[in-house]
Amino acid sequence: MVSNKTLEFGPTETMVEVPKGEHAELEFSKDGKDIWEYKEDGDYGMKYFIPLILFKHPSYESISSSGLEIVWASKAQAAEALYNIVLDAENDLHKEIFGRKWKLIRNLTGSYNLKQL
Repeated sequence: MVSNKTLEFGPTETMVEVPKGEHAELEFSKDGKDIWEYKEDGDYGMKYFIPLILFKHPSYESISSSGLEIVWASKAQAAEALYNIVLDAENDLHKEIFGRKWKLIRNLTGSYNLKQL
């Protein structure tokens, strides 16, 4: 049997911070190789690890039209709120999260906001 899949080993790349005053465009991943987690991140404490497909980011020169599979590791309140919605399958908002593009906005204060496109 011939397969078109290639083997891949190692962790998924972690997305770099969006610069203050800029934004990224993405889609949240539910069925990718990475899972949604809340765990210790070395010296930085507890963080949310959210798998996504990145389509646009000011710190990445070129991203293919199919996007880049990456993980957003963050302590942001926006990450916490999103994580809690996704864990609660009974929540009506759960079905609104996946299959839609989002804008991850980094405010000048350094905080993040998520806005559906």
